[in-house]
Amino acid sequence: MQKLVHRILINLSPILVHEINISIFASKSRNMAKISVTHYLNKRLKPSYGIGKYQNELAYPIYIRISYGRKNQRIRSQWLHFDATEREFANDLRIQEIIKYETEIIEDVLNNINDNDLYLNTGLMLYLCDLTNNYLTCMFGNLKEISRYIVQYLTDKTHFSENLIIHSTNIEYAISNYYTHIDWYELLDNNVFPENIKHYIIYLSLLYEFESIYYCKKDDAFDYEIGSILNLYEWKNKEANKKFIAFAKAKNILDKVELDRITQEFNNNLKEYIKGAVRFNFTSM
Repeated sequence: MQKLVHRILINLSPILVHEINISIFASKSRNMAKISVTHYLNKRLKPSYGIGKYQNELAYPIYIRISYGRKNQRIRSQWLHFDATEREFANDLRIQEIIKYETEIIEDVLNNINDNDLYLNTGLMLYLCDLTNNYLTCMFGNLKEISRYIVQYLTDKTHFSENLIIHSTNIEYAISNYYTHIDWYELLDNNVFPENIKHYIIYLSLLYEFESIYYCKKDDAFDYEIGSILNLYEWKNKEANKKFIAFAKAKNILDKVELDRITQEFNNNLKEYIKGAVRFNFTSM
């Protein structure tokens, strides 16, 4: 546990030259409204310059225009967070794959919520961010419940006052961004958490370990291949859920009944969380 203690204390409307359009129908939607998703270079924003073989060519941020029924919305691409040149946008195969991926996610959001008042930028972020962050939010809310147990443990371990620990470290930020499955297992080994949340922490530890083996931790400063991040879309639509259950059962550190129960609770909470988070008004045209 000294490793964890040490780490915590140290960290005291657009001009469209190139567009890619994918039209799909929301088959589950009550009114069968047509969805049109168009990725484009937003040339109204200040350009940068391409790199590599696109050096010295003007590059622009990639945006998405979504039309759903009579509603329209424009948002920035959450995965294609870099600027692209016209040639790069039109010819890069990775960009085409990501465009398809984001389009599938937008379709999934609209199919499962059946509400015209959606803020899809939030929906995309929730679908693409690390699933572990969604688990922390859905199962523990603002993290105050679990952070107070960690603060108490650090207070006992370091003999510093609780106020000093709280004011010199940002426990909740560290939990969301720096803790690994090793940290959570160490906390469990030291009986930091009471029985009523212990099973949820074991599940979280397994989720972090599963992610560390099969996926990458998302960092917006880097580019990733499709399927390399354990996110909500991979969990719901690409069988990451089933793979995790098989992995957790093989580890055999959480009772199978509890594993299934917490998974069901997590999935239900995720559904309600997404519904509540993405409701917002479209901009009518």
